[in-house]
Amino acid sequence: MIAQLRSHPRKLSAQEVKEMVLRRGFSDIWWNPKGHFSHAYEIQTFNGKRVVMDHATGLMWQQSGSPDPIPWKKAQDYIDQLNRENYAGFSDWRLPTIEELASLLEPARRKGFFVAPLFDITQRWCWSADFCKRKVFFVLPAKWYIDFYNGLIHGSYLRDKNAVRAVRSMISDQ
Repeated sequence: MIAQLRSHPRKLSAQEVKEMVLRRGFSDIWWNPKGHFSHAYEIQTFNGKRVVMDHATGLMWQQSGSPDPIPWKKAQDYIDQLNRENYAGFSDWRLPTIEELASLLEPARRKGFFVAPLFDITQRWCWSADFCKRKVFFVLPAKWYIDFYNGLIHGSYLRDKNAVRAVRSMISDQ
């Protein structure tokens, strides 16, 4: 059975993200260090581009992502460029929601990172499409991101720089 993950961006509080992590069994070093979400990864190459297919979620990921961290305002430009190039033969790439991106966190470090070793680790921090609800610690607009080096989910101001790892749905009804 495919785990249907939310694919449309939202504005989420830290409590909502924590509840999502626990409900899904995702890993996060603070909220759920012994996460138990199982994947069914397969690496494929399409048109010379490596992608990671996750048959457990029905998602296809870039095996790598943006070569450098970029500010939020350039993240969508990066996605638009992938779609113009028809990256790996597809033109429906998008920024992942924090739910989709959090599914990649592993409960233990592998090769120094909390992500399966088949992913490129150049992308230490990755933007999500979801906004953080403003609370005491966010005085400016912020987006949720994943820190694969420390194994956690956190908020980042839009002026900060994070990498992009694009995703697309492999099934049409998601």
